[in-house]
Amino acid sequence: ECAMDRYGNEVHGEKIEVIYYDTQNDPTEAVNGIQYLLGEGVDAVIGSFQSSDVVVSYPILEDEGVFNLIMGTSGSVVTSSALASK
Repeated sequence: ECAMDRYGNEVHGEKIEVIYYDTQNDPTEAVNGIQYLLGEGVDAVIGSFQSSDVVVSYPILEDEGVFNLIMGTSGSVVTSSALASK
């Protein structure tokens, strides 16, 4: 949001819309959020920050071919899983 305030809501002439979804650090809610975002037709997802959310949401995004930027996730449930090799 800070970048959009500073640089605007376009990249190479394409408008960018930010959609927020609070997973409340709940894996079930993370899946609900991913399904909602996919229904909105997103091209990319930034987050989640919680390992438990990443474990359930990343495979869905991978299957759908949606770019997912995961930051700060280092829990053993992620780093010791098949996700670590992606």
